[in-house]
Amino acid sequence: MLVFISYFILWLVDGSEAETDLARGKPASASSYHNHPPQAVNDGNTDTTWASNSCFAVQYADYDPWWQVDLQVKVKVTKVKVTARSECCHKRLHDFSIDVYQEQPSDQHSTPKLCYFYSESVSRPGETVTVTCSRPVTGRFVRISGKNKLNHNDVLQFCDLQVFGEAISTHFDSCSSLVQYKQQHSSQTPLKTISEGIDNTAACAVACERSESCTGFNIRHLPATVCELLQGEITPSLQADVQWDSYVYRGCFSVCE
Repeated sequence: MLVFISYFILWLVDGSEAETDLARGKPASASSYHNHPPQAVNDGNTDTTWASNSCFAVQYADYDPWWQVDLQVKVKVTKVKVTARSECCHKRLHDFSIDVYQEQPSDQHSTPKLCYFYSESVSRPGETVTVTCSRPVTGRFVRISGKNKLNHNDVLQFCDLQVFGEAISTHFDSCSSLVQYKQQHSSQTPLKTISEGIDNTAACAVACERSESCTGFNIRHLPATVCELLQGEITPSLQADVQWDSYVYRGCFSVCE
């Protein structure tokens, strides 16, 4: 049986999305780094001690320090959380800006959009600063920059950074609908298989929405939920399978407003 399903109806039926850190595990870079690479602060390890290898700092001679993450998709950024080191030097997290770029910041045509300028210093070891953007800003790259180096030992340093907002996918922009193929399964090799953190069809759809390459997905609910993201032309590869359902994106049947 073939059923056309609006993404928004699917969202309302299956529930809303939990707040997700969009920076976790994404490619990170920096103007420089001391001992621990830039990926240390967005790898999911939230320990706030230097010995845990989960903190980041630029080199002492870096007088124009920055750290950035490539979210890999366009995002409407609403807030950023930054956590200071706990066993030493927490006040090094001070006077920083959060900027969002549409293109790679090294590109001369890329213009920063300011999310927020934090003009204070954290007051407690291990403190997490929640920076809410003065207005939501859209882009792919999020950069934190130190703006006031007080002395040689004053370096940009923090132990965790999380980005929150709304991923804007090409599927959403084209106001596509999902076509449901009940009790069918695509035999093509999945772009990605997700078995953790996915407990309903809406969550699988959200994962597909965030991937620019995803054109649909397979989902199985029993004995445990498994979500397989797919790419390319899916329909020819569909086969009957009572344990699975498949969903394929289709373009609008009328002009999108």
